[in-house]
Amino acid sequence: MKTHLFIPCLVDQFLPEVGLATADCLSAAGCEVAYPSKQTCCGQMFLNSGMPGDAAGLARAFVRRFADATWVVAPSWSCVDMVRTRYGELLEGRELEQWESLRERVFELTEFLSLKLGLDAWQGSFRARAILHWSCHMPRDGNEQDRLEGLLGGVDGLELLPRPPFECCGFGGVFWNLWSEVSASIGRRRLDVLTRDGPDAILLAEPGCLMQMQAAASESKSGVRVLHVAQLLAEAIR
Repeated sequence: MKTHLFIPCLVDQFLPEVGLATADCLSAAGCEVAYPSKQTCCGQMFLNSGMPGDAAGLARAFVRRFADATWVVAPSWSCVDMVRTRYGELLEGRELEQWESLRERVFELTEFLSLKLGLDAWQGSFRARAILHWSCHMPRDGNEQDRLEGLLGGVDGLELLPRPPFECCGFGGVFWNLWSEVSASIGRRRLDVLTRDGPDAILLAEPGCLMQMQAAASESKSGVRVLHVAQLLAEAIR
């Protein structure tokens, strides 16, 4: 199965290891991974900053570059949500028609592994007590939570701690940049909740939230590992 990899801006600029881990996971699951080198930002931050014209240009570029892809997979729920739900506000004509078809073939990594590849549980070994932070853009329905926890449940030695109460980590994309002190304060509070039971690792499936929790953990010197789910899955099979 040929799968096109979409790498969000934060992964490209700050978290390349997450992009590599995503490619490793897809390859391990039997996919032929293609990376269109001319891909750009999905436009989410431009739209959220009140610049729909700039966002529309990036939406058109995304549709053109991925129009013929069988599947498009990204390690970011927020960027996938941007492509699947918000491009309808920005496109028109032929590109709107192409997007209507494309949007059904765009998936977040763990969603793709479970829903399209039918993987109920991931193989491999990763010995740790871990807690999963459910980011704001991740689906709220219990089925999606169960699927992700089931995927992680197949990893030998991984103990998932009970789900923590839902709360934003404070990243919020543009919010993190404009109100950095408030954002960091929310991040520290979230870290306190996530580390209450002494986990070895915090798992996330959203790059921005990952950066936020990494910064908070580094500042606290808690020693907890902060990992994207793709990194854990890739390490498990190694």
